[in-house]
Amino acid sequence: MAYFGRILVAVDGSEAAGKALVRAAQSARALGMRLHLVSVAEMPFIPDISVGGILGDMGAYQEGLEEMLAEAAAEAAEHGAEVEDSVVLQGSPAEAIVDRAERVGYDYIVLGRRGKGLPMRFRLGSTTHKVVAYAPCAVVVVPREEDTRSNLRRMLVATDGSEAAEKAVGRAIQLARAFDKELHLLAVAQGVPDAARGAMRAAYEQQREMLARLVERDVKWAESEGVEVVDGRVLEGNPADALLWDIEEVGYDFAVLGRRGGGLSSRFRLGSTTHKLISYAPCKIVVVTPKDPWRLERRGEG
Repeated sequence: MAYFGRILVAVDGSEAAGKALVRAAQSARALGMRLHLVSVAEMPFIPDISVGGILGDMGAYQEGLEEMLAEAAAEAAEHGAEVEDSVVLQGSPAEAIVDRAERVGYDYIVLGRRGKGLPMRFRLGSTTHKVVAYAPCAVVVVPREEDTRSNLRRMLVATDGSEAAEKAVGRAIQLARAFDKELHLLAVAQGVPDAARGAMRAAYEQQREMLARLVERDVKWAESEGVEVVDGRVLEGNPADALLWDIEEVGYDFAVLGRRGGGLSSRFRLGSTTHKLISYAPCKIVVVTPKDPWRLERRGEG
């Protein structure tokens, strides 16, 4: 079970990044981890046309980012976080953040989500979506509209029996213990038309029964780790729509998901469950990525 004891948070001066900074600092304090702050000097840089102007503008740009990081470090400290490092990276934001995470090693990357919905830039791959696609650790996406003063005790984790979901449930247990959250374990059965008969209806009922057993198994796992589980349900319908509906209806502080596969596959670009929840959910989304080395072993199961 890999453990680095570090959280990376990206700072860019936006309102969304400010929300992410506060949540990252709170998480670092609760989890006993150290905080690393990064900002990215995005390239290509378009400076003054003269050589002197290029050097002067780039220097001022760098200094501005360093000042922003210093202010962010002071704010994080006010929230009780230990800031171990802050650095200005160069290049494409997503590539720079992922490269830093691969070289240094983190338990979480925390990013802010600037907008809501799926405009063209999200479909083509925003910084947040690209980091989620390639990050070597879990990624926390904080929506701009979230109230960082709120302290909802509820946490959702989605399970389906896959290896990705197994890792997500383990992460949810870790976070629920650290933040004293009550856990809601949900699965989603792909719905069938009400008029469906025969083999289609039988297959659907088998799916529901299997998912109900998985939820019951994961409830027992969480309870064996000392986590309060108040709900274990099987929803029906499109997974993304069903989970978004439940998030809106119940209200959660975190929703934890496992993401299968790697890279910006066509499925991810066109709108997987993870992609849609990152884009629309009003709460923090914790995405456990395929490369995340951390894993909570089940008691008595190896």
